[in-house]
Amino acid sequence: MEKILEDKNNSNYIKNVSAFEKYKDENIKNDLVKFYYQFNHLKNIYRQGWIKSLLGEKYINKIESVADHSWSVSMLAISVIEKYKLNYDITKCMKLSIIHELGEIYAGDFTPNDNVTKEEKHELEKRAIERLLSSISFENDFLELWEEFEKQETIEAQFIKQVDKLECIMQASCYGVDATYMKYSRDNITLPYLKEILEEIEKLTINNEMPFNIKNKINDELMQYIKNEIFPLYNKNEEGHGIKHIKTVIRRSLELANKYDANLDMVYVIAAYHDLGHSVDRKIHEIISAEMFIKDEKIKKWFNNEQIKIIKEAIEDHRASSNHKPRSIYGMIVSTADRTIIDIDNTIKRTYSYGTKNYPELTKEEQIERVYKHLVEKYGEKGYAKVYLEDKEFDRELQKLREALSNKIEFINRVKKIVE
Repeated sequence: MEKILEDKNNSNYIKNVSAFEKYKDENIKNDLVKFYYQFNHLKNIYRQGWIKSLLGEKYINKIESVADHSWSVSMLAISVIEKYKLNYDITKCMKLSIIHELGEIYAGDFTPNDNVTKEEKHELEKRAIERLLSSISFENDFLELWEEFEKQETIEAQFIKQVDKLECIMQASCYGVDATYMKYSRDNITLPYLKEILEEIEKLTINNEMPFNIKNKINDELMQYIKNEIFPLYNKNEEGHGIKHIKTVIRRSLELANKYDANLDMVYVIAAYHDLGHSVDRKIHEIISAEMFIKDEKIKKWFNNEQIKIIKEAIEDHRASSNHKPRSIYGMIVSTADRTIIDIDNTIKRTYSYGTKNYPELTKEEQIERVYKHLVEKYGEKGYAKVYLEDKEFDRELQKLREALSNKIEFINRVKKIVE
């Protein structure tokens, strides 16, 4: 652990030499001065997720510091409390916002993809805070507040944790990144007023770029062609099979493809084209989508004849109600990725939107009943939705949905609240 702590604070992880470095060996008598130089160091620590996943090192001078983030969480938390008139202890929320990253002064900023367990991270940051506080003599509740945030047992701690994740997504939008790809942060936002903000951000960023860690694996020219020529065609589809769904399937497809020896350009194209025919004829949309791909002469310059054949077949094979197994690993990847349950409320919205467009003769009550019936038929214990590869994300969300569907009255009431 000491090596991790030491490595995290080398020059590759800080913006510039700070007062923390300049005065660390000085005999400073006033403990508040010494304390200031230590917490001021958060201004000089880069947020590692932006470097490693979203933007890459070439944008390092534009990346926010840990202190930038902490201030933004504080300001966002105050604003949410005031706007929605929430009954939280606002003073405690402010303290939690400022203190929740304090351990990173010595421990460094870890990301979910770092080879550090949750327990190791907690211990490193706790020791870092204890080291920090050992330099001051005045009474404070900093460690207790940090522990409160970590334990997530109070409503204020839970609120700030979710604001923390929302702020990450909003910062990503400032960097021009599509919020659809911010899965780790999105999955942790459950409070309705924060989800309302999240939905607005997702709408605003839907045409933004992929994160660096995905984008750098795809042919840039191919990706620009898809973005400029193919994505706009999804404006013809109803919301449930629109561009947000397509980008979710692309993300999930590429994540699944990383586990196999698959050509990522091919996976990207299959996912990008798979629902293109929905606006023409939803009943045979997989056939139409494949035909639209084959007729696209411009796309063929990136693939040989065998690859074109595999892509076409994979698009044809993706449908959940298909009566045969996909003919290639590419079909299995995209078909599995297409079983998207981002969250229950989103799934309800997509299903209701699909029904209102394709069954306009139904009354509102009948549309709501149809949502329940369709989800049971597709995702129930005997549902037709199949996955062909291990997919923990889908399995987790499927279990939640099945539990919700087990009580029809409660589920119908949930649908009513969402669509009204």
